[in-house]
Amino acid sequence: MNAFDQLIQTMLAALQAAPAICADVAEDDGIEVAEGVPAAVRLSYIGGTAQDPELFGAPRTWLSEIGIECFARDDQAGSQGRPSRAMASQCLQRLAGDSAVQAMVMELEPAAVSTAQQRLATQTGAFRLLLRVKHQTASYSFNPSSP
Repeated sequence: MNAFDQLIQTMLAALQAAPAICADVAEDDGIEVAEGVPAAVRLSYIGGTAQDPELFGAPRTWLSEIGIECFARDDQAGSQGRPSRAMASQCLQRLAGDSAVQAMVMELEPAAVSTAQQRLATQTGAFRLLLRVKHQTASYSFNPSSP
């Protein structure tokens, strides 16, 4: 498996580990969250930029962007805030503390947040977290390389 898919799969496993962030955690496949699902999390690999290696044949370092979109029905602001935003915070904390994710990445930082207005139907709140992740691939391949 290439480093980019492995990164998403490792992050998904971290978010699905007991206790899962919510029952519906998956890679974003472009399909809307089904009616009746109270909460969902979607991960997507958005893109990445390679940095030039310092030495010929050395591993290549990438700065990749990962999107995490959190959906919550009845996403009303309450004393604890909005459920969609609380899920995004839980996702960030889980990924930052997961040993398998940490073994793959050099850095994992939040870069931006937004509300996905176009997906707000039937009082469903959508909150998107953009992560910047620094990781490596083996020289002249997309195979994973440990940092």
